[in-house]
Amino acid sequence: MKNNFETFGNYILLEKLAAGGMAEVYLAKKLAAGGVQKFVAIKRILSQFSDSQDFIQMFKDEAKIAINLSHSNVVSIYDFGTQNGQFFIVMEFVEGRNLRQTLNRMKRVSQQFSVAQVAHVIKQVAAGLEHAHKCIDPTTGKPLNI
Repeated sequence: MKNNFETFGNYILLEKLAAGGMAEVYLAKKLAAGGVQKFVAIKRILSQFSDSQDFIQMFKDEAKIAINLSHSNVVSIYDFGTQNGQFFIVMEFVEGRNLRQTLNRMKRVSQQFSVAQVAHVIKQVAAGLEHAHKCIDPTTGKPLNI
């Protein structure tokens, strides 16, 4: 059985993880010298929006803001660019289920988070949001106003 993976610049797109709005997200791997590989997530503008200046500007703004964030509760951005006329963002791939998947599974098996677990999740989300809200643009020294 042969896998037909899409090559996207220096990356191989392995699996579509999500799609919606104006973009799609893929699990990908970057190929480097000596056979070194790194798994990443690639978010790219859907082809039908590649000519829309409004969508392109929103995507650029997202990348400009997100690339300045550095916190353990915020996904890291590694790269931003265009390939074959599509803008893309390369970001950290976090392995595991997302919260929606976890909640759906828990609902199917009639489980709930404990109050302590809910409090922990909220605390972690709040810590990431606090970092984003306090983030300063390193080029201007001014708040990003996220």
